[in-house]
Amino acid sequence: MVRVGELFKPALQRNAASILIAHNHPSTDPTPSPEDISVTRAIVEAGKILDISVLDHLVIGLSAGFPQGKRVWDFRNSQGENNGSNPYITTI
Repeated sequence: MVRVGELFKPALQRNAASILIAHNHPSTDPTPSPEDISVTRAIVEAGKILDISVLDHLVIGLSAGFPQGKRVWDFRNSQGENNGSNPYITTI
């Protein structure tokens, strides 16, 4: 588990106005776990308190079977309505 406070230390040291969070899923599936969603919400709330915007949290998975490379889950764009497909996973 990640400590939310540790994520903001470099941003605070550099007087950053915003941060972008990213991590990988070695399983190749970039779909966020319940823990990913929970920690993202905690990071966003901490950012509000610190007046540091959280631009996005990307989850990257190796793209087995996809010659283009990697697949990414985009939390920022996933906050809308999901129709059951998975429009928030992009192959890069």
